[in-house]
Amino acid sequence: MPPSYRFTNGAVGLIDGLAGRLPSGTVTVDCPVTRIERADDHVTVHTTQGPSTAEAVIAAVPPSLAMDSGMIDPDHLEPLVAEAASSIPVWMGGVTKAVAIYPEPFWRHLGLSGTAFGPDQPFGEVHDMSGPDGTPAMLFGFGQAPLADPVGAFAEQLTALFGPKAAQPAQVLVVDWGQQPFTAPTRLGHTNRYDLYGSPHLTKPSWAGRLHWASTETATTAPGHIEGALAAAERTLGAFLTP
Repeated sequence: MPPSYRFTNGAVGLIDGLAGRLPSGTVTVDCPVTRIERADDHVTVHTTQGPSTAEAVIAAVPPSLAMDSGMIDPDHLEPLVAEAASSIPVWMGGVTKAVAIYPEPFWRHLGLSGTAFGPDQPFGEVHDMSGPDGTPAMLFGFGQAPLADPVGAFAEQLTALFGPKAAQPAQVLVVDWGQQPFTAPTRLGHTNRYDLYGSPHLTKPSWAGRLHWASTETATTAPGHIEGALAAAERTLGAFLTP
């Protein structure tokens, strides 16, 4: 596999680092957006803490989540834009992620990388996600949700792959991304229209330049990944800076 890198303390370190460079009071947390409305010369963003107005708004959540949640009314979009936004899937929105934590990276001592692929297994991908020098020692996997017993299924699969030491993880953490309200749509369900990633209907702004789509699913490069999110952010910034 190509080289990959991880944040030592998780991707939240990037978020905290960027937010820390902004003026105090710029970022508001625990304030979900419930609806965005367009007017002739501005947009109104309704949140759980009240409305705010701006010249333009950037939707950094998956388009299908924005549509599913009622954040954006499809009737207020051009038909082709509304169709693309409603149908584009959330990257791994229907996936369960499991992380098994061990006292040591025993698989490395066996000369194993910790990477495995099994299309017919509960977890189709397994990777080593240990910290620097193998501490903490962790293996993680992606599985198609829902799984009746993800903890048991993951431990059993790891044991078959890496031997008896894998059967006794100190802890197994599981997240079903399909059940996360700020990750995946529920009413619209999950689609397989991956051909809509980087759709031209979502790489350009809507509402005469007042609504910009900037989630990783809208990127033409590495959609679904952090690299895609950065590419979408740079595209959106470029649209604001272009006279």
